[in-house]
Amino acid sequence: TALFLFSVLSLSADEYWHYKDYFNQKPKQRKILKDFKYLIENTAVPIKEKSSKPVSIVMVYPENQVSDYWRRNIMALKKRLNENAVKYSLELIPTPTGGSIKNESAKILEAIKKRPDYLIFTLNVKEHAKIINQTLAYSPIKLILLNITTPLKIWDRNQPFFYVGFDHEEGTQKIIDEVKKRLPDGGKYAVLYHSKGYVSRMRGDYAIQELSKDKKWKLISRYYTDAKTEKVNKAMNDILSKNKDIDLVLSCATDISLAAQKFKSKNKFFLNGWGGGSAEIKSLTKERHGIDLSVMRMNDDSAIAIAEAIKLDIQGERNRIPNIFSGEMVLIDKETSKKQIDLYIKKAFRYSNEEN
Repeated sequence: TALFLFSVLSLSADEYWHYKDYFNQKPKQRKILKDFKYLIENTAVPIKEKSSKPVSIVMVYPENQVSDYWRRNIMALKKRLNENAVKYSLELIPTPTGGSIKNESAKILEAIKKRPDYLIFTLNVKEHAKIINQTLAYSPIKLILLNITTPLKIWDRNQPFFYVGFDHEEGTQKIIDEVKKRLPDGGKYAVLYHSKGYVSRMRGDYAIQELSKDKKWKLISRYYTDAKTEKVNKAMNDILSKNKDIDLVLSCATDISLAAQKFKSKNKFFLNGWGGGSAEIKSLTKERHGIDLSVMRMNDDSAIAIAEAIKLDIQGERNRIPNIFSGEMVLIDKETSKKQIDLYIKKAFRYSNEEN
């Protein structure tokens, strides 16, 4: 039964500015964002004034994921900062994937105690919001929230330094639009969430919200899996024992998709990926019973955006940094040509490809 529990700690969707709504409310930000995107898409320009003292950066990130999103971000961030000729020190603090809120919060507090110039982590639950609130109020640390693109309304006059990532709702919408084309008659579906919190709400709950607009779709179950294989297995066995004719399994993360795909060899259902990293591309293009489609992030955009924001800040050009940046996403499926996928890979992993 624990799989079915929903968290009271999660922040509700109306506590955020949704990505498009935010720019509608703050039109001046659009021009800043447009100019900033130009920096991301082009080659690095070294910093105007060389600083003698390196800036200190601390990043708290989830470790041991099949998804290569965070690992690639770290690699791309270092390379872009080097190209920008920014002197820096980067300390990494790993936290277990799908770990307890208490442990995650402890890691964030550990990072704050180091008093870096810039602190990079993700906001997932209300506990994290409380820590951020105190940091915003009492500390000069500049917070960069990675993997979140929806500012909290309560911080309207005192927002973190930078929100950056790939908008979860926009990516999920691309998946839902394609699913509706592939399965025009609708059907039964289940949702496999990651852990309780922000990403699950923005991906899983948003997908349910969009599909529930059409009576052809019937939600039969939803599970929290913490992206752990044994929990995905348990969820899938439960779903399939009760519903042999399930049409769609909506996954909220790479690790979940890759654990769920092995059930496709004996059961015919549609399965998505989320993120389009190397493991998902392999599943999509090489596995007979792999995922059917994914939304692919131009992965390194987010790291390049962080490097550019830090450079502009050091140059005294804070006014050129948008409050939010969301990177580009594209839909890939089994019909996407190898040539097109290779082009996407070249762009998405332009700093983080190990061959570079």
